[in-house]
Amino acid sequence: MGLSIERAVIKADFYSTTTNSSGEYTISNFPVGYYTVSAEKEGYSSSSATATIIKDQTTTLNFQLSKKIPIYILGDINKDGKVNSLDFSLLIKKWKQTENIQNEDLNQDDKVDIRDLGDFNV
Repeated sequence: MGLSIERAVIKADFYSTTTNSSGEYTISNFPVGYYTVSAEKEGYSSSSATATIIKDQTTTLNFQLSKKIPIYILGDINKDGKVNSLDFSLLIKKWKQTENIQNEDLNQDDKVDIRDLGDFNV
């Protein structure tokens, strides 16, 4: 089980609440039926699940949100004199082609950064 996330927003139809300091939430007096419930917080990937609400029963849904890892563009990848969305697109394309390098110094320069992805062929 992961760590608790405080102030995550839980939504189901027109109902909404936030998690407390323990990562718990409650939505009371929910009408009987089927619902898609989502959990989200800035800086985390969102999650959703389907809930069936039955009269006079408690329904429990636990969500697992993963912290988003920012990607920083370190320069002009396509060497057009600008750092822009095209450089970002090339970075993502290269990243998807390369496996398991997120924490490896592949070019052995004592840094783990974009240069570990290798040369970019434009």
